[in-house]
Amino acid sequence: MSDMTAYECRICQFCYDPREGDIQGQIPAGTPYMALPEDWFCPVCGAGREVFMPAPDAAS
Repeated sequence: MSDMTAYECRICQFCYDPREGDIQGQIPAGTPYMALPEDWFCPVCGAGREVFMPAPDAAS
């Protein structure tokens, strides 16, 4: 997996795409998932980082 792998929330299926970042969470585009702050949470359901997994199409 590359630094630009997308990660998906297992609860609500929100996809964090590093190419887009998270405007609501003030995460700039180009921020890899592993570089997100420890207290970052899903902007849709509020789940913590521990429930995110690499997005299914990112497995290649």
